[in-house]
Amino acid sequence: MTSIEQLVIEQLPSVRRMASRFRNSRLGYDDAFGAGSLALVESARRWDESSGVTFGAFASTRVRGAMLDALRGRQGRHIEFAYDTPVPDEEMAERFDDPRYTASVGDMDIRTAISHLNNRLRMIVLLVAGGHTNREISASLNVSESRVSQLMSKARTQLQREVLA
Repeated sequence: MTSIEQLVIEQLPSVRRMASRFRNSRLGYDDAFGAGSLALVESARRWDESSGVTFGAFASTRVRGAMLDALRGRQGRHIEFAYDTPVPDEEMAERFDDPRYTASVGDMDIRTAISHLNNRLRMIVLLVAGGHTNREISASLNVSESRVSQLMSKARTQLQREVLA
């Protein structure tokens, strides 16, 4: 286990506690936890041990900020698409220029792994990464929020298998 993975695993309960405060907000627990988890991983990558600040303090500020940013970004947003409508190549290219999709693990970068997902899962991953809530995605796909979570979990599993293979 790498030191980054260890830092993330140690602080994950803290992210869960912070996300639980958003359970009854527009953001909701799942989306708050997702935003916080991404911020936690980014914090683990950026933390400088020699700074004199504990990782917990460093990460909690960024995690809380990411959750609040996500909450602020949710208000009044709505997306429209049909799940079987392919994501346009231009939109994919634009999103793949985003630094969030250029990280690599082993020999495969995230961009390549995402491109191997079927169109529906790829679209959901890109929408979640683009800041859309499960509620927004579920309304657009005409499925339940729990179904969006199931599909995202399936995508996550496929991405992990692909990247770690």
